[in-house]
Amino acid sequence: TNALALYLPKLDPGTIKDLKKRLDALPQGGNPTSGLLVCEAKTLEWFIHKVKSAKDKDSLVALLAPLTRLSSQPEGKARDALEGGRALLNECGGTAAGVLKFAEETRPSYVLTAKQMALPLAQFEKEFARETMRQAGNPVYKIFFPALVNVRRAQARTDVRRALLSAAFAVQLDGPDALKNHPDPVADGSFEYSKFADGFELTSKFKQDDKPIILNVGQRGK
Repeated sequence: TNALALYLPKLDPGTIKDLKKRLDALPQGGNPTSGLLVCEAKTLEWFIHKVKSAKDKDSLVALLAPLTRLSSQPEGKARDALEGGRALLNECGGTAAGVLKFAEETRPSYVLTAKQMALPLAQFEKEFARETMRQAGNPVYKIFFPALVNVRRAQARTDVRRALLSAAFAVQLDGPDALKNHPDPVADGSFEYSKFADGFELTSKFKQDDKPIILNVGQRGK
């Protein structure tokens, strides 16, 4: 996106139209919805298989320990990681059967959250918070699901960047008024437009790390 935007003012209208046509014709890539369902089919099944294969409590604790994210402790802290595994096992009732029970109870959340991934970001966050509250007593859910809100936000950033590039094509061809036909897909309203010497800047109200997402079209002067 940034590479195309940098050289966009140097392209003639015919080349821009052809480039846009080719980009629009690319096959649709993966998405969080399908990815989450694959996650259920692969990751959850792997986890269940591993739990069932654990020979004893110690091997089960060793399996669970890295999932508590304590395995990244410095050298000499392996015992702390195992403590995390023991704590997780205790939350599940202290048995493999308890772990498996909670694992199975996450299945409806995979299906529900996969559908919710297609919702607008703000609505998804509300629905995801509601499902997280419903699963508050499920230790396995707490392992596999918290990062999904970051996945959805990453998808939103990708959608914004693609929309910014499409809007940049339109502005280069038809001027700033074309922005009214290219709304921000995440934040309300249109992208903000700012002209500079050798190009222009488009800004989304959607933020990443508390900073708005910006696309510079052309080379800014040093």
